[in-house]
Amino acid sequence: MKYVYDSPDLVAAWVAEHIPHCERGFTNYKAIGVLDDDGRIVAGMVYHNWEPEFGLIEISTAAVPGSGWYTRETMARMYQYPFLDIGCQMIVLRLKASDIGLQRMLAVTGYTLTRIARFFGRGEDGVIATLTYEDWADNKFNRRFHHHETNAPRKDPPIHAERAMPPGRTSLAASPHMRGH
Repeated sequence: MKYVYDSPDLVAAWVAEHIPHCERGFTNYKAIGVLDDDGRIVAGMVYHNWEPEFGLIEISTAAVPGSGWYTRETMARMYQYPFLDIGCQMIVLRLKASDIGLQRMLAVTGYTLTRIARFFGRGEDGVIATLTYEDWADNKFNRRFHHHETNAPRKDPPIHAERAMPPGRTSLAASPHMRGH
């Protein structure tokens, strides 16, 4: 897997396209793309609705089923940005109650799941998943791999909250990770 940090607009559009209830897309966000060995996006994480006064950020993710994207390395990168780089105390994720597979994956990671009736309209219940820093730091993956430690090894520089997104970027085509895609 390869990771893309410099094309947030393209990654965010890809994630929005792959989440059925995300037709409006995202505003004011950062994003990380996960690419396969051929340079195709197989997953993406979009961090949005950042509320620094509460230490709260929302994450939206999408992935190609069976792509093998959720590796230890991806997990480290996925959670180091909100918890270590910008100092979040909690991540929030919204999902449909019918997405049992994702609920299982989130529960194993340490998320608390709360079902909310009609959250996605009259006919669709939802789930709010929350993950605190403490629950993340104490999950079985971190106890084994120490991703939560500030000196944990990193292969790429962190995304900085204060850094502006690259202006005018609309495609990964200019990225060396995407040649031939």
